[in-house]
Amino acid sequence: MKFAKMLLVLVGAISIFTGCSNEDENTALRNDNNNKNNDNGINIENVGYKSDKKSTPNLDVADKAANKIKNMKEIKRAIVLKTDQNAYVAVELEGNKQEKVTKDIEDKVAKAVKDEDKDINDVLVSSNPDFFSRMDDYQQDIKNGDPIKGIFDEFSQTIQRVFPNDHSF
Repeated sequence: MKFAKMLLVLVGAISIFTGCSNEDENTALRNDNNNKNNDNGINIENVGYKSDKKSTPNLDVADKAANKIKNMKEIKRAIVLKTDQNAYVAVELEGNKQEKVTKDIEDKVAKAVKDEDKDINDVLVSSNPDFFSRMDDYQQDIKNGDPIKGIFDEFSQTIQRVFPNDHSF
């Protein structure tokens, strides 16, 4: 009798648990597809990126623009890194290295960069020696094929410190 009661309780529990999951395979697939976009037969999971934003940051070395800037008599060395529409320029000035970039030099540098790359809207220039050193490191990392994502996060922080009024990030 005890065995019959235990068997009855066990069968009842199993019935309750299987009855609560009354989904068929089609329902499970339908629910799974609600969390995905179907794009030409390829399922792309929603990961929270806005459609107008890139998921991979764009950061490139602009050697042609840097070479153009180096040809200016006021500039000894230059490094240019660009994002989609912004260029960030680190310069070492001829003569006194403690000298600040004048408005005239900044305008010449901006014109040289924009002449080289028509997609650039904003050009930010600094002669800060620490910034020059960081930009040189980023440039080497990019040329060595290091992942842009890791570089970009640090680069963004550096730009925000050197150009606190820039709102491109």
